[in-house]
Amino acid sequence: LASRSTRSTTGNPVFWTGDLNVAHKALDCYNDGAKHLAKQAGLTPEERASFTEQLSDGFVDGFRHMYPEAGGHYTYWSQRAGNRAPNKGLRLDYFICEESMVNGGPVRLPPPPHDPGAA
Repeated sequence: LASRSTRSTTGNPVFWTGDLNVAHKALDCYNDGAKHLAKQAGLTPEERASFTEQLSDGFVDGFRHMYPEAGGHYTYWSQRAGNRAPNKGLRLDYFICEESMVNGGPVRLPPPPHDPGAA
């Protein structure tokens, strides 16, 4: 992840999304606190701390910003264990954006395309 000083050379806010393979907060895991989780990929204290460190450089988890107490919104379920139906999952997919995008800062959209047929 780029540092704040080198992020965007265009001046536009940065937004990144995808499967980041970490369940960052307790609400992002259906059984957070289970003893075996501290050793499970995507849930180790080191992975969670690294994600927190990345966010601390001026980024925000967009979903968690909008829904700070929402639980049960997962993006991964073990198919082998049949965990989809009972919603026993993890939230591993994120929408990460600069703080300015959620705190009223300017978000510049590209100009609309020019329609040569418009009068």
